[in-house]
Amino acid sequence: MSKGASLWGVPLFTLAVSFSVAGATNPARTQASQAESLCYAFLRDGDLLLTCDGRTEQITHFDDVEDFAVAPRQGTLVLIRHRRTPQGQAVDWVLGGKPHYFVSYSAMQAIELTTGKGSPLSPLQSPTRLETSCGTVLSITWDPTIGNRLGLAHDALTGERVRFDPYKNFRCSSDRRTIVGWSDPEHSVLMAGLPPQRELLKNSRSDELRYDVSPDGRFVVYNTRGKLCLTSEAGETECIEEGFDQGRISISDSKGVLIESGSDRACHYRDYYHFSVEPHPGHTEDDFCAAIAYWHPGEKRSTIVQPLGRSPQWVSPEAASALRAWGTHPRASQKAGP
Repeated sequence: MSKGASLWGVPLFTLAVSFSVAGATNPARTQASQAESLCYAFLRDGDLLLTCDGRTEQITHFDDVEDFAVAPRQGTLVLIRHRRTPQGQAVDWVLGGKPHYFVSYSAMQAIELTTGKGSPLSPLQSPTRLETSCGTVLSITWDPTIGNRLGLAHDALTGERVRFDPYKNFRCSSDRRTIVGWSDPEHSVLMAGLPPQRELLKNSRSDELRYDVSPDGRFVVYNTRGKLCLTSEAGETECIEEGFDQGRISISDSKGVLIESGSDRACHYRDYYHFSVEPHPGHTEDDFCAAIAYWHPGEKRSTIVQPLGRSPQWVSPEAASALRAWGTHPRASQKAGP
């Protein structure tokens, strides 16, 4: 695993790197039009949507999707779906020798897009996040050794443990030669290389940090405390101020960045996954609308490309075609059991 993985780890990038400008953008194009030329998927109201060339279409009709990730090459969609009955529990914290439990209502499902075959819903015992990284889909769950923060990573397609010690939380390029992550949740220092050699960011709590590595490993994007930054393997870094708290972040090989952000509009919430501008029965909580923004280095600010949405992810044209084809299958509209 470690062979060739230290490209990012050369101190201060003293190694000469051949830097491609194939992803450079045309200044005449707006941010929104740049985003519209690629495909990305995201969540809205408990379902998965896909946007390509400015056209958005709904892929699932489950009304229960909490998270998703699309495998970059395997043509597999992984979902975390909300169930009506408890699926498991994990110790959250202990007080006076008495354990207090987190109760999970979530289950994970993998779907082969080419065949439409879906795996049985697998109950989740603890909070889990899906990330498309390292050439597959990672399911990242609570790690008791770091105070029940998200850290334990498994390949969601094979079930195998994925680890790059000493990192406790990480992302990597598709070939796993570029590794970025942190090892201390209390004093998160975002490092690059294996072993860690280059410091990208320090003095950030793990729960305030979002980051991603481009599939080809040339770029890393990260945000914390309202600042969004992109750094390249050539050592160039550019940052902007991003006022809203940000959720998932996704970067393409052409340096396009999608972030879960927020708009200045007010929304009515039924729960974290269902919200709307217009009031609906059961939507009793009010907050800013979750939105999806796009940014490319060279621009002074991000631009909202989806005024309502969460958890954006870039997807390849091939994956987009597979999603679109599967979305027309009756199974994409069928809700699983309790």
